[in-house]
Amino acid sequence: TTSTTIPQSYVKMFINLRTLRVEHSDLKHVTSDLMQNLGNITNLYLGKNRINVIDHDAFDSLYNLTNLYLNGNKISHLDELTFFKLHNIQMIMLDDNHLTTLSRKIFSKNLKLISIYVANNKITTIDSSFFDHPSVKNYDLSNNKCINMKTGWYNKQDLKLHTENCCQGHNHKKCVSSNEDNSISSHLYNNHV
Repeated sequence: TTSTTIPQSYVKMFINLRTLRVEHSDLKHVTSDLMQNLGNITNLYLGKNRINVIDHDAFDSLYNLTNLYLNGNKISHLDELTFFKLHNIQMIMLDDNHLTTLSRKIFSKNLKLISIYVANNKITTIDSSFFDHPSVKNYDLSNNKCINMKTGWYNKQDLKLHTENCCQGHNHKKCVSSNEDNSISSHLYNNHV
């Protein structure tokens, strides 16, 4: 039999744990109860599961979390409060899920966030303010649907965008812009129409 939750008795035993890996399991639903007593975790690996639901308050008690791996799941929607209380988060990996859009506010309270990875999803639209985050230096949006960004988004911040098969049939200049010092990089490889 495979388990879809982590028994609370196990979680309580690891109150001082810094890294937790729950990968390649049948985990489907992430709740705040599941994450309770894990406030010292800095690295949380929940990749390659079957997660399709994350409660909006699931990560609220993980105040020391710096790296969150949610890659390789079945996540199609994230509430804009999902990462709200992760004030120390530096990297969020959401590659290989079923996301179609990201809320413009989803990372707004994560002021130490440096890298956002959402490659290999089904993202078609991103609000221009997604790229206005004050601390993020790395965005990976590769292998999504052709990403439609509102006119003028690339003038709001200097970005280096790498595109292949993006915005096919459109004016390529709308899809590509670069800065001279490459201080911020954004990857949009293989975004298909």
